[in-house]
Amino acid sequence: MRYVKIKSAVYAGRYILGIFEAGIFPGTAYYLSRWYGKSELTFRLAIIMSIPPVAGVIGYRLASGILKLDHFGTKTRWRMIFAIEVIITIGIAIVLFVLLRTGHSPLGAHKRRKSEHADPLLVQ
Repeated sequence: MRYVKIKSAVYAGRYILGIFEAGIFPGTAYYLSRWYGKSELTFRLAIIMSIPPVAGVIGYRLASGILKLDHFGTKTRWRMIFAIEVIITIGIAIVLFVLLRTGHSPLGAHKRRKSEHADPLLVQ
C-alpha cells in the first residue's frame, strides 16, 4: 500500500490482474489436450490444480528456512526471500523453456491421441 493512495486504484489493479489470470486454466487445459488424450487429460489437470496448495506449503517452509540465515550476499531479512526465490524460479523457467519449447509430444502421446480420435466407422 506504499504506492497506492486510493482504494479504487487497488481495485483497478486487482481487476486488471484478474483479466490476465483468467485465461491461465483454459490455456493450460488446451495445451495439455495437445499432448494427452481424453483418458489422461483429467488426471493431468487434477495434478495441475493440486500444485498451488502444495506450493504454498513448500513456500512457507522455504521462507521460514531462509529467514534463519544471517544474510545472502548483501541482502538481509525479507529481501533474502525474494532474492533466493527469484534465483530458483529463473532456474526452473530456463529448464522448462528448453524442455517444453519443441511442441512435440513426450513418449509418443501424439500417436495415442490420434488413435483415440479415429473415426469408428473407418476403423474395422
